[in-house]
Parts: sequence; C-alpha cells; structure tokens
Amino acid sequence: MKTKMLLYFRLLVMIALTLATPACQLEEPLSPEAQRFKDAVRGQLAMLEPGVVKGLAADDEAAVDEALMAYFGQTPWLEEPCSYSVHVVNGQHLYVAGRWHAPGSQSAASVKKEWVRYSNFKDIFDELEGGRVKPVRLYDQDGPFVVICAPLRRDDKFIGAIGLILPDDCLPGRFDLTPDQVLAIDYN
Repeated sequence: MKTKMLLYFRLLVMIALTLATPACQLEEPLSPEAQRFKDAVRGQLAMLEPGVVKGLAADDEAAVDEALMAYFGQTPWLEEPCSYSVHVVNGQHLYVAGRWHAPGSQSAASVKKEWVRYSNFKDIFDELEGGRVKPVRLYDQDGPFVVICAPLRRDDKFIGAIGLILPDDCLPGRFDLTPDQVLAIDYN
C-alpha cells in the first residue's frame, strides 16, 4: 500500500512539474522567412539606435530627427512600393520625431503624430522599460499596421523607444509573412 501511494505521489509530482514549467515545452524554430525578417529588423534597429540614443540623451529633438534623416538617406530596407515610417518617443512617453518613407522617394518626410496619446500604451511601455522589444498591432485612419517597438537605453536606463511602423500591405512585398506571423516573432 505504501509503495502504491509513493508511486501515485511521484506521478502527481511529475505531472505538476510538466504542466507548471514552461521551459519543458519546446519552442518551434522560426521559419527561414521569419528568421530573415527578424534579422532584418534587428539590423535596422542597430543602424538607428546610436544616433537616436545620442539625440535623446542630449534632449535634442533636432539631433534625433537628423539621425532619422541619415537613416532614411541610406537604401530603404523595404522594396517599392512599400511605405513605412520610424517614430521615436522619449522616456516620458512623449513624441520626439518621426519620418515616413514614401514609395519612389529618395528621402523621408517629417511626421508629427501629436494626436497619438502614447501614455495610453502602458502595457507596451512596461515591456519596453523592462528591455523587451514588443511587436504590436495598431489601426488608424489609413488602415492596420504592425509596429515593432524597441527600447532605447543609455547606461542601463530607459530613455525612450523607437517604432518601426509597417502597413499590412507592405509585408508581402519583401517578406512572405502575414501580420500575425510578424507579431508572433520573439525579437528579443
């Protein structure tokens, strides 16, 4: 009887550990196309970060805008006829600068999205301040889009965030991914 109870107890412990430990569950590897997109996003963020962080740290909106202009002066990372934009908010969640690349353009127009209340995105900023890149789905008058939000840090302090904004119709142009697939990628 004692041996039987010990076996039941061990079985229950094993089941409980299996269910309670997410590390026991294997994560599916990314498809080659999703991995290519993730690498492209990381590359774009790496190009943007130094100039934007420098401008944010100096509380210099013009320097942040110049960093965005320099970024867009390079070859666009998404093929025509895709339009996309990059926006920056500071550590207080206030809009600093943004640039939009129009198809066929050699530069990017300045964008000011004052109508957006970034403080309403508390859950997103909680993850960003914790150091995590967060993809989100948003909608505006122009339709649905994906935003890949990345934290900006200096000396281990959160000083702002950058958002790569991609309209839904932009993704199939260069990457064979749906918006839901882009949102499911862990960029961290």
